[in-house]
Amino acid sequence: MWLTGHENIFLLADYWLSGKTNNALEELHKLFEKDHALKIIATLNTIVKKWLKIKIEYQTKNLFEISKALNTNKSAIEKDQAKLKNISVQKLVEMKNNLLQA
Repeated sequence: MWLTGHENIFLLADYWLSGKTNNALEELHKLFEKDHALKIIATLNTIVKKWLKIKIEYQTKNLFEISKALNTNKSAIEKDQAKLKNISVQKLVEMKNNLLQA
């Protein structure tokens, strides 16, 4: 199955989140062939910002409330929450800060 650039950015984000640096770099190089670096950084920033919101909101809200607050499908929130289960808020903040410095 061939991935489009849109899917590659999410694959890149997942690799980055899980610490699979080599895989993340491969996806990043593929994206650089198609898109401008600022577009890639902006999209990654949006993804990490959403992850950060989900992680923080899960401390005090249920799935329905988070889904409503973020205007996102509940199944998408559940999928992201599963990815974030063992990821700290601090790591997400560091990822966001790294993007801002890029």
